[in-house]
Amino acid sequence: DRRRCRDGTELAINARTLSFDPLAQTTLREIRTRHYRDGEVIGEESYPIRINLYFKSEVELMLEAAGFDNIRVTAGFDDRPPKPWRDEPLYIRAETKS
Repeated sequence: DRRRCRDGTELAINARTLSFDPLAQTTLREIRTRHYRDGEVIGEESYPIRINLYFKSEVELMLEAAGFDNIRVTAGFDDRPPKPWRDEPLYIRAETKS
């Protein structure tokens, strides 16, 4: 899937999973971009990115330990409870303890 830039060139961005460690709760992804002009590749870059995965309860505990309370996790812009496997991204709101 290519997207047109203002200068008329196109960018293609692809991502793939290189590894997943369920015990460490990490995944290693590769992000690759290709820059095209008139259908020809004029540039290419590839970078690894390590992503840490957290469960909802882990994030809540970290926020509590950092001094936050009134922690609320919602989905979408309508403040509804998130649905597993359906909602992404999640929004987290927290207040500092007085």
